[in-house]
Amino acid sequence: MPSLSTTWKLDLEHGITQLSYHSALGVVVVVHADSHHATLTIIDAQTGTLRRIVTLPPFPDTPHVPPRVQCTNKDEFVCVLPTGKLFVEPLRRILESGLSEDVQEKRTSSGEREGEGEEVVLKMQSVPINPELLNAKARKAGERWRWVDNAVFVPGGVVLLPIRGPEMFYVRW
Repeated sequence: MPSLSTTWKLDLEHGITQLSYHSALGVVVVVHADSHHATLTIIDAQTGTLRRIVTLPPFPDTPHVPPRVQCTNKDEFVCVLPTGKLFVEPLRRILESGLSEDVQEKRTSSGEREGEGEEVVLKMQSVPINPELLNAKARKAGERWRWVDNAVFVPGGVVLLPIRGPEMFYVRW
C-alpha cells in the first residue's frame, strides 16, 4: 500500500457548489453559485496554485433562486437557470482569457431611462421549450417563469426536469 501525504492545501473565500477535475487542462475547478452569481476558482491540480478566479455577472430574472451549475467531462461550464435559460462556455476559454464581453449584456430596469438603472448580467440562451403553454401565470410571467426543477448534465447537453408534469426535455448544444 502506498504511503499518503498532503501535497497542497488551499483556503477558499467561498463555499463549494460543485467540484470537478479536468485532466486535459490539468486543473481542478471549484464552482460556487448562489441566487445572484457564480464564481469559478480554477486551480492547478499538481501544485494547488490559483490559475484564475472568475466571477460571473449576475444571473438575469432569477431573484432568490440558485441555478444548476456543472463543469462537464467535456470541459465546459454549464449554468441552467430555473427559467430554463442556459449558459455554456468552454473551460479552456475561461482559463485562458476569463469572460469575454460577448457573454455579458447590459439591461435597463423596467421604467428606467436609458443609461439609468443599468446593470450588466450574464447573457443566457433561451431553450426552445415552453412546457406550460396553458398556464395563465406562465403566460403572464413570460421568460421569467420558473419551470425547471432539476437539471441532469450529459455529454453535449442537459436533461431538464420541470417542476410540474411527467415530461423531461433534452437540450443539446
